[in-house]
Amino acid sequence: MPTSEWDRLVGAGGFYLSHAWLRLQEGDPDSPRRYLAARADGRLLGVLPVDDVKHEHNDFYQFSTVLPEGHAAPDRPVTLLGGRGGYNSGLLLDPTLSPAETATTVRALVTRAAEDAERDGRLAVFFYLQDRYRDLVTAVPGVGEPLLARHEAVIDLTGTGWDDYVAALPSDRRRKVRREVRNFDDAGYDVTVGPLTPWLTAAGDMLAAVQQRYGHDADGGGMSEMLAEQIGAAEQHVSFVASDAQGPLGFALAFPFGDTLNMRAGGFAYERLRKGAAEYFNVVYYEPVRWAYRHGLTRIHLGIESLEAKQHRGGRLSPLWVVPVGWSWPDSAAIRAVSRERADDALNW
Repeated sequence: MPTSEWDRLVGAGGFYLSHAWLRLQEGDPDSPRRYLAARADGRLLGVLPVDDVKHEHNDFYQFSTVLPEGHAAPDRPVTLLGGRGGYNSGLLLDPTLSPAETATTVRALVTRAAEDAERDGRLAVFFYLQDRYRDLVTAVPGVGEPLLARHEAVIDLTGTGWDDYVAALPSDRRRKVRREVRNFDDAGYDVTVGPLTPWLTAAGDMLAAVQQRYGHDADGGGMSEMLAEQIGAAEQHVSFVASDAQGPLGFALAFPFGDTLNMRAGGFAYERLRKGAAEYFNVVYYEPVRWAYRHGLTRIHLGIESLEAKQHRGGRLSPLWVVPVGWSWPDSAAIRAVSRERADDALNW
């Protein structure tokens, strides 16, 4: 399917439903990808990505990661719906459909996915379903209780430039942001904004350092290859690289899509960072904010980690859901109660 036709259906669903991102994932032998498409009179109404997972390498896509303590994980093979790898799943829907047509299209796609999974002895499930799709999906007969699995952060950019971004923050946060920018500027770093390609080796090493810092196995070469694959698949990317006399010591990688700058990865040479220089906040937040304003974008998608820091810098939190399709949790009432508790305390569970 042509990229333009595919991305027309993405709408507000964002980068992780785009042609580029989903196409990148199709080569994973541990998670064969197929697509369910709804058509009427030759018109494409909607698409649902479907992954029949053989082996899941990412702990964030394991039931044990999202279920509360004391709830056993289902023991059947999983069919992931709505995409994977970006913690941001959903459906592609023709934006010209009426509400009733949209509901009918979602019902057809989700029902077929449930039937296919049941036939194959699998459990169909959305992991990290965007909140915008929740009511549409849960209205389909046979869909189980949604579990609040994570929150994501998005900065909605108001006005036309950096001063407007700062002005929208609470007064104590405005002072902190200005101080962090001043300290970063005083450190004398060079900041390069543009393609990541010249910095791939260093970026891989810095990304591996982040992974290792949080207990994950990672090596610089493997991380460089992954970054190269992602920027090679996307139509456009931008990186923010901070350097000193020894070379790069911090980077952030982002993908523009529609009206949103999607922050994807970042890394640092921790041993070379200077006390109080706020390299992380400037490279991962403030430089991308300036770039987004310059290019007319209105949102920055920041993802699921470090939510308190993101909220303090203007991030709006939105829930992401794990939704069983064609089956139910053993205790749906308990799942509902857990979701309420997590909604009430988004930063601390």
